[in-house]
Amino acid sequence: MSLNRRTHRLSATGLARLLAIFVAFIGFQTASAATVLELGTEDLVNQSELIIHGQVTDRWTEYDDERDTVFTHVRIAVSDVVKGAVSSTHIELQFEGGTYGNRRVQVSGMNVPLLGEEGIYFVERPDRVQINPLYGWQQGHYVVRMAEDGQTPLVMTYDLRPVFGFRSATRGSNVFVSSGGAPLGIKTAPKDNDTPMTVGEFKSALRSLVEVSE
Repeated sequence: MSLNRRTHRLSATGLARLLAIFVAFIGFQTASAATVLELGTEDLVNQSELIIHGQVTDRWTEYDDERDTVFTHVRIAVSDVVKGAVSSTHIELQFEGGTYGNRRVQVSGMNVPLLGEEGIYFVERPDRVQINPLYGWQQGHYVVRMAEDGQTPLVMTYDLRPVFGFRSATRGSNVFVSSGGAPLGIKTAPKDNDTPMTVGEFKSALRSLVEVSE
């Protein structure tokens, strides 16, 4: 298990930076080739130190002198903690990329939570500066949207595909995907009478997996 953890960290964070191609001219930078391991739901839950449900209440950019890059910061009002612990009602995450003054840094495959967005976020290490703080990039980013009845909150992937099922799964081999999608065990293709998962159902499935892993 520890070998898998080290391998993923190299691939999802360190390897992504090593593979990134930075082209700088007139204050413009591009970071590309964001490639991460395809995960299973077990990997996603086990390797995320913090899993929260919340809403983005603020979003801004800052220039990092030490790293000579721009980060987009998001402040999330935490409404529920599925795994881990937070010391306040808000948490701040930072994603590499964004525009600050005349400097622009673009990271290929980056999807920063939008202002006002409600979602469920899988944070690898809250106290560590990374290209993307969400474990597995988009594989750890879920958006909450209301159903057509306007009352039922549903869970969707970062690209707004409804989640129809959740099962325990782990990756079988080192398969790399571009910036990530839904991990193994997350069902996004409905069959027969499948209905989208509600936030409550999704978090209940997560908590069951968290209990098994602890």
